[in-house]
Amino acid sequence: MLGATATASTNGRYYLLVLLTLIYGLNFLDRTIFNVLIEPIKREFQLSDTAMGLLAGFGFVLFCSALGMPVVRFADRASRRNIVQSRSLSGAP
Repeated sequence: MLGATATASTNGRYYLLVLLTLIYGLNFLDRTIFNVLIEPIKREFQLSDTAMGLLAGFGFVLFCSALGMPVVRFADRASRRNIVQSRSLSGAP
């Protein structure tokens, strides 16, 4: 009986590891695609290098910081499992 429980626990850990690795890979790919497409976006909307730098750098940091603080505050009060699940499903960084 103890062996079956240990195997199920190990399988669950590997499943979670694979799932979080896939989510991390998609998050990395999402940020990489934007950086690859900076030049075509810049030409399409006739933006300056400064505007693109602000959009890709400071804008991303500001967006993550502004949304990160309420999520962290909520994590202290609610189920962290549900927060990780909702963030993973939403595709948020």
